[in-house]
Amino acid sequence: MRFATDPLMRTPGPTTLGGLFAQTHARTTDPPTSRRAADSLDPRSLMYRLARAYEAAGAAGLTDEEAAARAGIPTAWKRCSDLRRLGWIKTTGATRVGSSGRDQIVCVWTEVAA
Repeated sequence: MRFATDPLMRTPGPTTLGGLFAQTHARTTDPPTSRRAADSLDPRSLMYRLARAYEAAGAAGLTDEEAAARAGIPTAWKRCSDLRRLGWIKTTGATRVGSSGRDQIVCVWTEVAA
């Protein structure tokens, strides 16, 4: 499934999310619980927009703050936390200084981290 004209994402990037949001919204290797969780994800949801931002960032990854900015939403720490809990993004061990002047963790889309 392609998202070439997706108005939800404001930065250019891959259009397939590595197959995650194709018809079943999950990889064939995912456990049933992950597939059920993915099937419940509304493509217009904040998590979808954030997932697209992380995938588009590639190996450079994003902080939660950067992902929120790319997704065009004011704050995203809770949804990014959900993406980490679900295993869709993974911390890299790197940090970057955020707008508060404090270090923030950098995460990547799990297909990049694999």
